[in-house]
Order: sequence, then C-alpha cells, then structure tokens
Amino acid sequence: MHLQQPEHDLFTYISLEDATWHQHGVFWPSQEADKLITTEDGGAVLYIDKTSTKGTWIVTTLDPDYHFGSYFMPATERFLNGFLPWLTHGKI
Repeated sequence: MHLQQPEHDLFTYISLEDATWHQHGVFWPSQEADKLITTEDGGAVLYIDKTSTKGTWIVTTLDPDYHFGSYFMPATERFLNGFLPWLTHGKI
C-alpha cells in the first residue's frame, strides 16, 4: 500500500504501518475524491469524498473496529488511537 498524500493531516495521527494489516478490496472513487491510501494499481483503500454529496464521506476497506475487538491485530489499536482523535481534532 502507498500514501497518496503523505502531507495530509491524517498522517500526523497515523502512519502507513498503523493502517497496514489487510484490506477488503478497493474503491475507484471519482477524481475529485482525496485518495489517501492506495494499492499498487491505484485502487483506494482509504479516501475522503467531499464532492459527491452535501456531506463528507471518509471511506475505507479496512475494518479496524472488527479486528480491534478480536484482539489479534495490534496495528488496529494504533490505527484507532490515531484515527479517532483525528476525526475530532484533525483537518478533514
């Protein structure tokens, strides 16, 4: 996986390693979306869409809540420890 926008504010809260365990496929969002984490072929594992609706969508094929609750993937705890504060205090 790759950081498409390493300067994005999210990455002051999490690292790529914090978001790396596995993903459940990829998305192919519109060009207006901010793809933050992608696969080799450019598919989005995590992206932000501020244009297709009146709101803001943060979309991912990661499932940290499930794996955190299953207690077998430590990266998910690091991800949530950064991601949730970013939702509250970060620049989305």
